Amino acid sequence: MVRSPDVEKGIGRTLHIELMSLCGKWEGGTPTAAVTGPLDPKFAEACPSIEPKETEAPNADIAFFASGPDQSENKFHQEMIASIKSAGESITISHMYFHPSREILDALIEASNRGIAITILTNQSKENSPGTHRMFTELSKSYWKKLFQGQKKSNIKIYLFNVDHTTMHKKVVIIDQKRLLTGSSNLGIKSMASHIDYEFDLIIDEESTAQRTAIVLEKDKEHCELVDDDEAYIDSVSTQLIAQCSEVFSGLL
Repeated sequence: MVRSPDVEKGIGRTLHIELMSLCGKWEGGTPTAAVTGPLDPKFAEACPSIEPKETEAPNADIAFFASGPDQSENKFHQEMIASIKSAGESITISHMYFHPSREILDALIEASNRGIAITILTNQSKENSPGTHRMFTELSKSYWKKLFQGQKKSNIKIYLFNVDHTTMHKKVVIIDQKRLLTGSSNLGIKSMASHIDYEFDLIIDEESTAQRTAIVLEKDKEHCELVDDDEAYIDSVSTQLIAQCSEVFSGLL
């Protein structure tokens, strides 16, 4: 861990340089060019410092889940489905890409039809978005549009991350501001519904932890674009065609 007092240009810049130095191939050329090149100011501002903070949650109920090739079933996937089905008020999802399994998608559709408030924060593809977004975000769009079932649903809100050259990489689901599901798993077939990857996830049943996480996601919305209700449910042939092509690569997630 690097703390801001130890660095000259702030924790965001320091972490950026460290990350760049570990990678051998970049769209813009060499790692050196990536390290010394311009940095979007939003990146440095997003994480000006990391300070230790002790928070007590004596009544937290925490369950850990390990999954992988040596497991016969993915219990975290099953628990996520059950959690979505049990939601009484709200479901908030913040994931890099929204590629749910058929079971999770069906559970979310059913929840939306019960009037549950569903909020999704995920990435999008724009001119200055990372290259990988172009491969996977249209597939995400095709999935979240399925939640609307071709009709306007004001209880579903879609927020698309909008910071140049930056990927939002949180992996969080909050149920009713009381239950937090998080860990290494992406919201995709490879992590959730198959036994290809080794993953480690946890579920925390504790209100203050879930609510503090929700506060962070509220701040993330400041860096997102809210999809208009009158546009969110409208699908297009181009989205479906690109999504079908992207489906070939969805197993990478």
